[in-house]
Amino acid sequence: MRTPTRKYKLQGSARTLTVPRRIVRCDSMTNGHVHSRGWQVRYPNGKVRSKFFSDQADPPHKSLERAKAYLRSIYRCPLSGGGLHTREAARKKMRTGVPGIRYVSKASRGKHVAEYYVEVGAIPSLGTGPKRFYVGTANTITVKRFEIARQKAVQFRRQLAEQVKQRA
Repeated sequence: MRTPTRKYKLQGSARTLTVPRRIVRCDSMTNGHVHSRGWQVRYPNGKVRSKFFSDQADPPHKSLERAKAYLRSIYRCPLSGGGLHTREAARKKMRTGVPGIRYVSKASRGKHVAEYYVEVGAIPSLGTGPKRFYVGTANTITVKRFEIARQKAVQFRRQLAEQVKQRA
């Protein structure tokens, strides 16, 4: 499986590097000079775990490779084929009956009426972000509209789960 990545252009260089999620570039500027160059791996696992890989001994692309190797050694989900949850979290307050789906209410700026959505959570191994299915506002929401949005969300989640199975 592939973890989501982004492009990073090094300052003062024409080189562009591909950086995976959970690795960040650490630079500090003083009087126009860049100091403390390196890469930091940040991995939450109940407590935040992090490790810094300096550019002092190696060029930036080499220290990035060391950071990627460290990330692979500790990160068990999408890099090494982690699967999707099969049950809802026990601490979930509003049960939907399907893992990865939640109910969202949002008050937009400038509006005084709440909007309601059914949301399918992001699946990093597929590179997808969360997707919302609109239900309505506090004035227009109905049980029928809610069920239609929920059914669309469940169908979309099933499609994503099938894609994850095919990649495994």
